[in-house]
Parts: sequence; structure tokens; C-alpha cells
Amino acid sequence: MSATTPFPPPAAPAWPGPLAWRLRPVTEADLPRLTLWLPPSADRVLPAPHTGERWWLLDTADGPQACARLRPVIGREPLRHWYHVGCVVHAAPSLGLFHQQNTLLLGNDHTGAAELADLAWDPALDLAEQASALQHLLRAALLLVARDRAALGAQLIVELPGWRDHAGRSPFWDGLGRHFYSGDPEAALRRFGPAWRSHVAALLPRQPVYVSFLPAAAQAAIAQVPVAARPLLGVLAAEGLHYGHHVTLDEGGPVFEARVDTLPAVLQVRRRSLVAARPRGEWPSTTWLVAGETGDEVLALRARGTSPQTLAVPAEWVRGPSWTLPLAV
Repeated sequence: MSATTPFPPPAAPAWPGPLAWRLRPVTEADLPRLTLWLPPSADRVLPAPHTGERWWLLDTADGPQACARLRPVIGREPLRHWYHVGCVVHAAPSLGLFHQQNTLLLGNDHTGAAELADLAWDPALDLAEQASALQHLLRAALLLVARDRAALGAQLIVELPGWRDHAGRSPFWDGLGRHFYSGDPEAALRRFGPAWRSHVAALLPRQPVYVSFLPAAAQAAIAQVPVAARPLLGVLAAEGLHYGHHVTLDEGGPVFEARVDTLPAVLQVRRRSLVAARPRGEWPSTTWLVAGETGDEVLALRARGTSPQTLAVPAEWVRGPSWTLPLAV
């Protein structure tokens, strides 16, 4: 059996039935569709096997709905940079003066972290469908993160896109980065790919930058996301990730982060044996996520948690010990 397909296809059609949806690896055949979803800055290359990187697709009865890429350890090759949003205080108590200034400090704070990147979804979905697809995608991804915990960094980050104006320009970049690199960021992206930020970081100031020196539009854009990305904010927060006062150096988009071992989903993952369920009419509404010992497939099965050690599933899905997680947050 292939390492990427730990579960055999059922004899009966996959949908409808106990299988609600599945997470699977992206294949070459998926690329034309995903190219329409992904932002220009996203990586469009299938992961090389030796890198440990994975690219997943949420597949449903209505077709693929969302995708995400997991990078197990980032920031070493190439280097990665972010701005830390902090503050300094200038005070003279004897004069009754107190002045607080927000600052931006370029650094490599998330070096060694794992990253969920290139999150994208079918733009034809309505807001409720987007939120549902992203919640399913993230939940299934975290099951695999928990299973493969030893191969990942201690922290997990997600970079969100930054605010852009109606012309598609980034006020944050125009107010800061453009003064140190006058070239076209889009041209640099086409030439160097997503790693272009690693190259341009060498030109940016290493000293703290006072936010008040930036134009008002650039200040207002810090840690803000476009309307299209807002469904992702609630999903990330529900899974325990939060804005950690870091932003991307090109758009000023927020970076959400969390210690992997503190994520609720990771703490809920259990290794259980799958057993054949006895027929009881309709399947219960409880949905469980199930992953094998290896591979990149997660099944969303309507199943019964019969004990802390077992999960009752349809007979055609019975395998050996598996990693499980209830879908509900």
C-alpha cells in the first residue's frame, strides 16, 4: 500500500455515506484549479519529497474547496524576516512628560517554526461555506501536525495577506519598503518567486523604525487584512492561533502564531483502534477525523466514539491503529 494512501477506497461510492469529506495531497492534476485560487505570492510548485513539506487539498462531494501548505521548519534556507510591532517610551517624570511610540523592528523571530502557508479557497463559495471549508481544512491539518509533531518546529505560524487599496497597491510597502528598494515588488516576485522577500530584506533598515514617521495610510494598514481574508481570522482564533505582534515586511499583514503543544486540536488528538460498527440505521451526526500512521490523507467519517481507545466506523474503513480528532472545535 502506498505511504500516501493509507486508506483503501471503499467498495461503495464515497459520497453520500459515512465519509463526509477528506484531506488529500495536491496532485499535478489539481494545479490548473489551484492557480485560480492562489494569490500571486503563493508557491505553485509541488513539494519535493526530501523537504518534508506537504501541500493538502480539502476534497468534498462538490469538488475541491480549499488548500494549504505545511512547511515543517522555516527560516534557515532561505532566511525569513518579519517586522516585530513593539513600542518604546520616552519619559521625563520631573517634567510630567510621557510619550509612547510604536515601532517596527526587522528580525528573524520565527526561525525554526512550522508554517501553514498558501491557504486558499474556492472564490465561488459564499462566506458561510468559506468559513466551513477553512475550519475543516485547518482542523484536518492540525491532526497531521499532532501526529507528526516530532518533525515540526515548536511554534506554528500563519501569515495573512496585508491590506491593499483599490488600485491593488500596498500602503505599507509604499510608506516604508519602497524607500529602500525602488524596484517593482511584482517584478521581483516574478523573478525570484516567494523568496524575493529574503533578498529585499538585506536592503531594509535593521534599526527600530518609528511608526509615526510613516504616512497615515501605511500606519493604518499595519496588521490589517483585506475583506476577502476575514473568514480566516475567526477560524484561526477558534483553533488557538493569535496575532503575535509580527507583520510581513512587504504588506504589513498580521502573522498568527501559537505554540504547537498548546493548540486545542493537538491536545485532543488520540490514537485509537478502528472497529467495525454494528448497523444501527442512520449514521450518527458526529464527525470524526481519522488519519493513518503514515501518509497525508485525513478522512472525515461519521462515526461513533465507543471508548477512549476505539472508534466505530463502517466496516470498509476499518484499519489498524489510527490518529483521531473530533471535528467540532
